[in-house]
Amino acid sequence: MREPQGSAAISEAALIARLRRRDTDALEILMQRHAGRVYRVAFGITRNEADAEEVDWRQAFVKRYGCREGDERETGAGEDRVGDG
Repeated sequence: MREPQGSAAISEAALIARLRRRDTDALEILMQRHAGRVYRVAFGITRNEADAEEVDWRQAFVKRYGCREGDERETGAGEDRVGDG
């Protein structure tokens, strides 16, 4: 998964602010930047590749970056899995 061109210059703080305003593009950029780390943490917890790939990483990002409960439905959380794509 590659980050959209020009998004590398966007700071984490700016992306988090956009995510809190329900900006799905910001969610995608954050997920692309941190997908490997999320997978490694999930694998460290589950010790199983298949289980680590099933982690709902969109929901993890939505929760981590402080979106209000219920926002994950509006950002499409839960539609993709770490192993997809």
